[in-house]
Amino acid sequence: MALTFQVDDKGQLDPKIRCDGCGGIIKNYAEGFALVDTPSAKDSPKSGTIRDPIFLCGGCEKNEQRKGDARRSIPLDHFMLYLLNNIQLTPRALEDAGEKLRGASAWR
Repeated sequence: MALTFQVDDKGQLDPKIRCDGCGGIIKNYAEGFALVDTPSAKDSPKSGTIRDPIFLCGGCEKNEQRKGDARRSIPLDHFMLYLLNNIQLTPRALEDAGEKLRGASAWR
């Protein structure tokens, strides 16, 4: 999985997404892509099938598009919003999690 943590200059962990194509860090999520499916006529996913997303930077996404494979990709920022919506995190739950994270990091 491309989700990773990088230590910043203050010693704090900073979540990052690594490109599965080139291995670089995707710095601007609006320019990254999530590849969520590679459908083909004979490989239709069945109910309960688990697929891991592939994260690509803009350059790697362009290279993949040139190959012409049938697939579905969405911009990374849209993917993250879709993910948050589907796990049903309310704005209050996000605020609470942020407060807990700030509290936990203050003791370390």
